[in-house]
Amino acid sequence: MGLNIDEMSDVKVLFERLGGMFGKPASNVDFDTVAKDMIRLDVRADERKKIIQDPFATEMINNIERRMKTLSPAEQETIRLFAVYGELNTAGVRTMVKDSGVDMNRWSVPQHLVEVTGWLNPAPGNNPFDDMQMNVYTVNHEIKPFLQAYFSRVNNHK
Repeated sequence: MGLNIDEMSDVKVLFERLGGMFGKPASNVDFDTVAKDMIRLDVRADERKKIIQDPFATEMINNIERRMKTLSPAEQETIRLFAVYGELNTAGVRTMVKDSGVDMNRWSVPQHLVEVTGWLNPAPGNNPFDDMQMNVYTVNHEIKPFLQAYFSRVNNHK
């Protein structure tokens, strides 16, 4: 029998069959959430597989580790948030970094991080002065899985 555990109906069938063999779970299972989690984990596994298969992966990871050591905690958190969300504006990421409790002493606008890391891309039409902090930036899609792997590893070692 085969089931696709990233489909809610199949997750429900799986839990019903397991329940018949081992007894019902102690609490109600949200089958939709389980299926979405399986999709998310599958995507992350694919991204990690690409990193492992990339002949330059070690060099990329080493470069990320070296660069991250030069950034302040607030700048590191800014990069982490871009790795998570992909696209943010200056005001949004600033608020999220501040809300994280990280020391904002050396927080930099994303444009500075574009220049020192090359990991972020400014959106066309960004205002060079960004007075309203509405400039939009995206994380470079090629570096994103490497950044996610870096932060995953760093967070697991805390």
